Amino acid sequence: GGLLLSVTELNVSGEFYVNSLVQVLYLRDVFSGIGKSFFFAYFIGIIACLNGLHVTGGADGVGRATTRTVVAASITVLISDFFLTKLFLLS
Repeated sequence: GGLLLSVTELNVSGEFYVNSLVQVLYLRDVFSGIGKSFFFAYFIGIIACLNGLHVTGGADGVGRATTRTVVAASITVLISDFFLTKLFLLS
């Protein structure tokens, strides 16, 4: 995505983009991003299951549970991202 945008919109050569990326990107950054996404998926899945499996009240209850799930998952991702970033930066 970044390479395509840089070449087509910013008129940067592909070789320059890749060389710059290799200089500034550390393997630790890639692994921390992948690791955080696994944590986020786990947290979102648990929250969605807890809210979804306890729905009562028909379609109206499903709507309320969905809203509650989205809000709780968003807050959980923001808070866990803060702590996971601290954890990955310290190691």
